[in-house]
Amino acid sequence: MSSVNAAHHKARHQFLPLRKYPFLTENRRFFSYPPFHLLNPYLVLVIAVNFFCIFMKSYGGDMEYWRSWTEHLAEKGYEGFTGNYPPMYVHWLYIVGKMMGLLNQPIEINNLFKFLTQIPIIVSHLILTRIIFSLLMHRSITGAQLHAVMLLTVLNPALLLNGPIWGQVDIFPVTFVVCALYLLLLNRLLYLTLPLFTLAVLTKFQMICFAPVFGIIFFRDIKNTLIGSIISLVVVALTLFPMALTDSVEHIIRQAYIDTLGQYPYTTYNAANLWMLLTGNTWPDNHILFDFEQGTIGASLFTVKHLGIFFFAVACFWAFMHGMKYQFRNNTIDYSLQEAGQHVFYAMFCATAFFVLLPGMHERYLVPATVIALIYSAIYPKRIIYAVLLTLATALNIAMIHGINGSQIWPAASILSIVALVYILVDFTGILPPLKSYTMKLYQFMQMKYFPIIGLIIAIAITLSILHASYRLNTPQLEENQMLLTELKVNSWHQDFGSLQTNRNLNNGVLSLGGKKYAFGLGTHANSNIVYILPEGVDKLNFTVGIDDGVNNGEVSFSILGDGKRLWQSKVIYGNRKQVEHGEVNLTGIKNLTLHVNARGPNSFDHANWVNLVLTFKNKKYLPALPEK
Repeated sequence: MSSVNAAHHKARHQFLPLRKYPFLTENRRFFSYPPFHLLNPYLVLVIAVNFFCIFMKSYGGDMEYWRSWTEHLAEKGYEGFTGNYPPMYVHWLYIVGKMMGLLNQPIEINNLFKFLTQIPIIVSHLILTRIIFSLLMHRSITGAQLHAVMLLTVLNPALLLNGPIWGQVDIFPVTFVVCALYLLLLNRLLYLTLPLFTLAVLTKFQMICFAPVFGIIFFRDIKNTLIGSIISLVVVALTLFPMALTDSVEHIIRQAYIDTLGQYPYTTYNAANLWMLLTGNTWPDNHILFDFEQGTIGASLFTVKHLGIFFFAVACFWAFMHGMKYQFRNNTIDYSLQEAGQHVFYAMFCATAFFVLLPGMHERYLVPATVIALIYSAIYPKRIIYAVLLTLATALNIAMIHGINGSQIWPAASILSIVALVYILVDFTGILPPLKSYTMKLYQFMQMKYFPIIGLIIAIAITLSILHASYRLNTPQLEENQMLLTELKVNSWHQDFGSLQTNRNLNNGVLSLGGKKYAFGLGTHANSNIVYILPEGVDKLNFTVGIDDGVNNGEVSFSILGDGKRLWQSKVIYGNRKQVEHGEVNLTGIKNLTLHVNARGPNSFDHANWVNLVLTFKNKKYLPALPEK
């Protein structure tokens, strides 16, 4: 073959599909080792990127939990252990404590300690990579599709942020679920699926979200179910045996599986989901929607906690019933590719619904859905969109708590997680093909010659408009008989934390309320009293109050006193709801004006702002002469 023909032959075959492998068919079992010359570079990359991320800043709060628990386990063993994690990871922390002792290292928060706590997570990432690669090798796909799925798995920002960067362990328990589903896809050792699910729950209680899927598997094959149940009991006994030696089993089980149910009695605890949009962050989960009166049937039904549990129960019931319907149509014990892949789909759906619909969710509880979505993209590479959507939503949730200002990203992350759930439902119910035709028309429209330039101009205009509105300083338009209260000298002030700031917030930043910036006002902290001696001829005071946007928390009420008498009081202002209240008080005859902020409960984050405080005089002759600035 000539060099020209050889080059043509190489180019012609460069984008052909990879070698096709027989995948799962009815009554067919397979297991093959992947080509390691392709797999190994990805495994090396997993190790390299995880090790690199170990040296990045961890989340101090969780690392302190690991440190204190490891210290207790190293010194006293399981007796009197007060950690609220399930036993599997507690066992690993026990090993970490012994390893630190062998290394003659104090148990303290450093990169060595973090690395040891993350070993199961790194191993889990390697197992996940191996399984996904094996699944891809048994699909007829292009090289581009393989690399897209593999790179999304290896360099997945959600997994890296959660594990080696943050220092958390959420990928560890879901790996047991992944292994169980993999056995399902292989049609091998099906009696181990239930024990693997048991190990997952023994590692983290949130894995209970996959119960509907394993409920379907449970009723599939009586023989394997009985064998698996017996093995599961043995697994539970062996896991709890070290704790039984110190009579601490009941205490540890209660802390890990019962007490934690009420650990976050909020609609959402830093999780950007449905309730973040409807109620805001850290809102009590007994909040009643639609303004039903306390004690009525409507109030009981439409409490966020009850409604969220109902939504998730409906989602689980839907997945379970669909799975059972397919089982009744199949008379064989072996799983077909379509049926096994559908179980992975149900697992992805249930894990996503768990995070989106239930109250009391934490920002990291979308990680299991992301992991299962990666498995699903390995089975159906053309549906990698699930993994991409859930990866973005999960990464945003974690990144916000790990250092990014969440108040600006939570709405986008909430919508993204809901879109992911809706997209899963739309695709499964068959509505997606018509939508794709409209998408293609839009795509054709985007192929216009000058569309990118037009789109860029429109995007710049919209972005500039939004940013200008967000950062423009609001200033009051004063009439000739008006002045700002902040131009007067404060007679006296007292506040529980920090110093009174004029025309700045408590942290010496721009005053911000309800998404708007203000040029003039007072930044204080509850509880506080700010006293002014008013000049003669004051008629009234207009003002706006609220908690500074920078804290996204707090709970206060504002009031104004004139000569010791209350003239005005606000309703309770909640910082996470971006509430703003406007007021006006009559000050005729008042000499001593007191601006009071009262903490409603603990005064953490009660950064209170008084803005646009405008004094109106009877006429302009009463305006006091102010010193030149």
